[in-house]
Amino acid sequence: MAARGHGAGLLPLILFRNWVALGRLAQPFAEQVDAGGYWLTRLQSSPETSGQRAFREWLVEMSG
Repeated sequence: MAARGHGAGLLPLILFRNWVALGRLAQPFAEQVDAGGYWLTRLQSSPETSGQRAFREWLVEMSG
């Protein structure tokens, strides 16, 4: 909704940097807040698929 001009959003800049560069979103303040991380979960009752494994490995690689 923020990108459509209907309010503001508190968003991780790393995910929306291109939108800011294109002018779809504005970053009114230079300050950024590290709000922690994310949890990747799946049901233990189902085996991990190759797609899930590839996605998990990619996330770990991107997080440094």
